[in-house]
Amino acid sequence: MMIGGKKQKQRPLRGKKDKRGRRYIQHGVDRVYIRSKKNDKKLIRKLIREALEDEKQQHQQQQKQQLSKESPVLAWSNPNQVEMIKSIQGTNFRESLLKNQQELDKETKKKIIDLTKDDIQVKQEINTRQIDEQLQSMIEMQNQIKEKNLLELDSLMKANQNNLTATNDLVKEYLNSTMSSTKLSTNLGNELKDMVKNQRISVIDLIMMRSKHKENEFKLKVVE
Repeated sequence: MMIGGKKQKQRPLRGKKDKRGRRYIQHGVDRVYIRSKKNDKKLIRKLIREALEDEKQQHQQQQKQQLSKESPVLAWSNPNQVEMIKSIQGTNFRESLLKNQQELDKETKKKIIDLTKDDIQVKQEINTRQIDEQLQSMIEMQNQIKEKNLLELDSLMKANQNNLTATNDLVKEYLNSTMSSTKLSTNLGNELKDMVKNQRISVIDLIMMRSKHKENEFKLKVVE
């Protein structure tokens, strides 16, 4: 017998005597007096059964009170079903715990996926920005090279123009000069020596072309 969580031995009910010597059986807070007749055994057995039944009910009530502290549902259950109910509750608790853990795992997985997506998006934005910066840098570099080439080309064209002007002046001076051929050749040789190769070739070609032109003009005059 369990009373208050402790196992106690069930004591048999026995008749007691009061101060006057009368026999009785304690029934809860009441006393049931037994008749003194020797042939009244049925009544004694009946009283004993009632007392045992009351004690059993009292024990069950105490057990329910004890269970009510643990679970209100178990307090009104049949004692024979208590273990089964506890087992069901334990199973439900484990299932609930497993479900909660699964929900937490889903939430954690979702957060990880979201963070991964954010990280990928950030990396893509960084790569796009870096590519844009590299393209912009290449465009600026190409523009600088183009501008530099234009400046060099303009400078070269001006230099060629200056050289051409100087060459024409030199050829005119040579053709119109009244100096002797030896002196002109010496002066022209000194001039050609200081010139670059392309300019030197241009001067010689121009002299040859002007000389032929002068020669043709002279022939026409002679014919006339």
